[in-house]
Amino acid sequence: MKKIYSYLSGALMLGAMTLVSCSTEDYIVPDPALIPLASDYADAIDIQIDPETNQVTFSLNATGVMPVWILDGSTYSTRNGLQKIFASAGDYSVEMKVLNANGVSDGSVTKTFHIENTVFDFNKYLTFLAGDGSRLWRIDNDAAGHLGCGPSGTSGLEWWSASANEKADYGLYDNRLSFTSDYQYTYDPGESGMLYANASVTVFPDFPNGADADFTVAVDPQSTTYALEVSGTDLYITFPAHTLFPYIANNDIYNTPRYRVESMTSNKMELVIDNGDIAWHYILTSKEAASAEPEFTGFKYDSEFNLWKAATISDPTFWYAPGWNQIADPSYTRTDTGFTVTLPEATTDQWQAQMQIVTDMTADEAHEYDFSCILITSADHPGITLKLQQDGDDNNFFFADRVATKAYEETVVYYSAMPGIDAPVVKLVLDFGGNEAGTEVEIKNIVFKDHANDDGTVLPAETPEEPDTVDWDEEGETNLWRQATMGEVTFWYAPGWNQIADPSFTAKDWTYTLNFPEATTDQWQAQVHMPTLDMSASADKAYDFRIIINSSESFNGVTIKLQDAEDDNNYFCADRVAVEAYEDYVYKLSNVTGKDMATMKICLDFGGCPANTDIVVSGIIFQEHKEK
Repeated sequence: MKKIYSYLSGALMLGAMTLVSCSTEDYIVPDPALIPLASDYADAIDIQIDPETNQVTFSLNATGVMPVWILDGSTYSTRNGLQKIFASAGDYSVEMKVLNANGVSDGSVTKTFHIENTVFDFNKYLTFLAGDGSRLWRIDNDAAGHLGCGPSGTSGLEWWSASANEKADYGLYDNRLSFTSDYQYTYDPGESGMLYANASVTVFPDFPNGADADFTVAVDPQSTTYALEVSGTDLYITFPAHTLFPYIANNDIYNTPRYRVESMTSNKMELVIDNGDIAWHYILTSKEAASAEPEFTGFKYDSEFNLWKAATISDPTFWYAPGWNQIADPSYTRTDTGFTVTLPEATTDQWQAQMQIVTDMTADEAHEYDFSCILITSADHPGITLKLQQDGDDNNFFFADRVATKAYEETVVYYSAMPGIDAPVVKLVLDFGGNEAGTEVEIKNIVFKDHANDDGTVLPAETPEEPDTVDWDEEGETNLWRQATMGEVTFWYAPGWNQIADPSFTAKDWTYTLNFPEATTDQWQAQVHMPTLDMSASADKAYDFRIIINSSESFNGVTIKLQDAEDDNNYFCADRVAVEAYEDYVYKLSNVTGKDMATMKICLDFGGCPANTDIVVSGIIFQEHKEK
């Protein structure tokens, strides 16, 4: 099954470690002799840098202790997994002390790291904030630390950190924030109609002298603008004076709203606002509703059952050929859980940007298997091909599918309980054909495992299929396919890449029957071209397309391409699908944006078909988009 889916004192810190029990019997008596040595943990420091966003993650891979991160000579955070964006290129250092129940180390360890590029192109962050045009955000009430405060110059969580849903009675979680790609911002208090404010705030008319405790005040929706800016090493989101935001913690926040971006992805951002006396921390999410069901991110990469993590993974090889002319390989880097690839030149067709990753993993028919990975692209991509197969036999594979991605959004691809194949060597093939110039692709959290080994992953619930709202009028005058004048049907039938006689072909009552007497092994070895002389399309219209394929044999590779009759690189679709014997495969495109095509054709390819395969093609509809 497949689914596709970023200074506390030593005494204070000691208190944070010991005040976890209400009984005196459990109270830990600090022992100075057991205060940890920072030098013992030097090798446990892990610093990960995202070169695309300059986001740095600081982690301590150790148990029984907490890190104390020190930046620019001041204690910044005790958070393990701290994330912070460094906006400017250069060499930086982080100092770390360690803390346990007995105290904080006198000594410290310093690590240096390098930021390659200065962040001056805000497109990534604008895409994170606003998506294709606009995106709604809210306080992530399920996350610990969704509100918090700490000393100035810190991440704003050291003095207080809200637990999940701690402020449910204040209307805070109903607030919605809209960011648009043209820098417009809207605050909507939501169903509660309330803005939450700190007791010290005196800027609202109903509370001219402050209040005895935190309070809520009724407000109307507010629309204004926002900006992104860099100051020193930090990235900020700024607003005009008196812009509303979930939780107004002091007058300065209301009068000069300027939020430092600690981290940001398309579905989560952490912000800090600091007036020089106190730092306040916010965690926001673009996921509309909190859910009891945890976010699905694929199978568990760190599981003992992940064969990919334990395997020897060879350096990838490439065939990178924009316009079918091979050029130098794209650059790539290995990451902790996968690879990042940079594609400097655009490609137009599937298989023009191939990446092959050979492993020492094996598979056999006696077992079922699971696979998952996460794709992140720096630009929208119409279809990345993923193929898990035997090395040396392109026709022995688990799956071969194309997956569309949105810029900077995680796309989770997974397959559960796949029938096994006998493969002495397993490799993963990816193809980025169709990419924009300069696209970067991250493939991460790659998992391949025996399905019988349960890693605790809970698969997402099946999403009910949305009702089809298109009026598929096959016999009506709106079906442009039936109104068109057909040209001569042509073939390129080449088992083993050696062209032989055309397959038999008959057409009757808009049904087309073919027979392929000899087996083929690869895509494009059994091509059928069905041109029209006068069917056209326009970029200022939207269209629907349907075609039905029925095969006498099951196989994995029917290619369906609706295209310009004179330009193979101008097409609506170029998808490869699997068919089951004697079952109709119904392929649909609904309400797709048009393209300028003077004449059109349907190109089908049955490469991979077994010998003596009969194919029936029927139910073809091409129409201007038509709702029921």
